[in-house]
Amino acid sequence: MGPRLVPLVIVAAVLGFVGASAGTALAPEFPRLWNAAIGLVILGGITPMIYAVNARIIPVFSRRDWQMPNLLAAAMILAIVSGWITFIGRAGGWTGVEAIGLLAALAGGLSFMASIVMLFRSPVSDRPSPPPPFPEQSNIDQTATQFTRLAGMWLIVGLLIGAVSVFWTPSFGRWELVWAHAMLIGWFLSMASGVSYHVLPRWSGQHWRWPRLPAIHLRLVQFGLPVMVLALAIDTQWLFFVAGPVQTIALLLFVVNVLPQASGLPMVPRIGVTAASWMLVIGVTLGAGFAIDPINHVTLRFTHAQTNLFGWAGLLVCGVGYYLFPRFAGNALAWPRLAKIQMTLLIIAVVINATVWWWYVSRDAGVQTWLIASGLLITASLATWALIVGKTFFSASRSSVGASVQMKPRGKVPMMRPR
Repeated sequence: MGPRLVPLVIVAAVLGFVGASAGTALAPEFPRLWNAAIGLVILGGITPMIYAVNARIIPVFSRRDWQMPNLLAAAMILAIVSGWITFIGRAGGWTGVEAIGLLAALAGGLSFMASIVMLFRSPVSDRPSPPPPFPEQSNIDQTATQFTRLAGMWLIVGLLIGAVSVFWTPSFGRWELVWAHAMLIGWFLSMASGVSYHVLPRWSGQHWRWPRLPAIHLRLVQFGLPVMVLALAIDTQWLFFVAGPVQTIALLLFVVNVLPQASGLPMVPRIGVTAASWMLVIGVTLGAGFAIDPINHVTLRFTHAQTNLFGWAGLLVCGVGYYLFPRFAGNALAWPRLAKIQMTLLIIAVVINATVWWWYVSRDAGVQTWLIASGLLITASLATWALIVGKTFFSASRSSVGASVQMKPRGKVPMMRPR
């Protein structure tokens, strides 16, 4: 696994976000693009981004080395390829092409998890791992590890559901939503929770205000998410009344834990993490509304999706990326002022687009022009993010790209202005 692979995968994953946002923007004109874009952002954007970040972070915290780097490289490449193949298959209505993409995604997920298993079965090296910044962090690190294990389980479950459902879908239930929730909440949100609980106090230098809450958050997810997925699978309303409030409380606990930590981050990542947390609150509130009043699901489905995909997920990976990627590259963040503008533009565009989607579905289809324009504004913001990330990585020296994952700036390299 060469030093350039992780930066290239990260940039390709960012381009997955760009392509998916363009797809949702044009979905009012070309309806097939909606599901195609969802597949692209999950499989070709979020998933390879997680693989690439973990390729650098896990060896640091575990004090172990990847046993088969080529297998991990294959997982990252398969993730990128599968996202775009699935997108093409769904956009064109070609079931065979979509099946190839989803099977490639499953192969990539199995390769990633096999790499993780082999790594943790390998001997511990002599190099030190980042020490807990505070005494309570040792217990929270254990909770974080359980979250990452839970994420790995849901990754395989979600990819299996996607691969099977393209060949055979049960006549009952809403299986496209089963897949989306398994991947977005089970895989992405659980991984985001685990990583956040590991690294945020190390980045911010701040104590957790309520150190017992992460464990409660974990238990609620372990109970609520399977019930939510079951409710979608068999389309049983009373299960939504059970799972909806539990999931809402769990996700709000995550926000309550993360927001105080975000205040200690440097300015650019702080904007992303803080805004993402509030977008998650909005998305959770909308999801809870679906459990109480299913009619809202019809009028607010697209608003809910845009808020979660490009508000919550998009802003979170922007914020975390602006902190991590300069450290991966051993280079200063390119154009930090432009990064602030980019995230501000993304926040505004997501709010407008999500609102217009509600108006378009429930009130007046004549606002289609506003819908497309605001969607393309999201695309422009994410394309700017891709430019900043690419410049950050590839203006670094060849030897430094992908070589460092330090939690703090090294030497005199001005990674980012703190305020």
